[in-house]
Amino acid sequence: MTDEDFRVLKNVERFLFREARTLDSRDYEAWFAMLTDDIRYVVCAQEMREAGAKPVSYALIDEGRSELGQRIDQIRNPRLSRAENPPSLSRRLVSNIEILGVGSDHILKVSSYVMAHRARGNVPQGGFYVGHRSDVLRMTSDGLRVAQREVVLDQAILFDGALTTIL
Repeated sequence: MTDEDFRVLKNVERFLFREARTLDSRDYEAWFAMLTDDIRYVVCAQEMREAGAKPVSYALIDEGRSELGQRIDQIRNPRLSRAENPPSLSRRLVSNIEILGVGSDHILKVSSYVMAHRARGNVPQGGFYVGHRSDVLRMTSDGLRVAQREVVLDQAILFDGALTTIL
């Protein structure tokens, strides 16, 4: 690994860790600013098949910027959603961060694992979402931004029947 590769990796790690901290603190406006205008945010679940067969994944969420804005409004406004009233307590852990490709157009392809814990009053023990993330990060004049995110969860059934946690 060259010094430049190491510098880019550290930049990406800092960005992803800051993003997790921003979401955990429920600063959705700051998180929204970390996205590009053409963001694509996809979360898939997997259905396991018999031995030897590949899992089948299906999209739970497939949204662009305007839909994500509506999702954030719904999460923040207790009158619009029972799912986040009272607000969940959450922690996101991001690990196994690898840069898979660097494009000449200021694009980074990044792989990582994510684990998000969410606790609510009606589910005090909480539950976990665990999965693999494939991100496309774009370097802008304001720093890195998420241009595309695909999360493939390691589960087919959501622990609380809803997915209001941004991964």
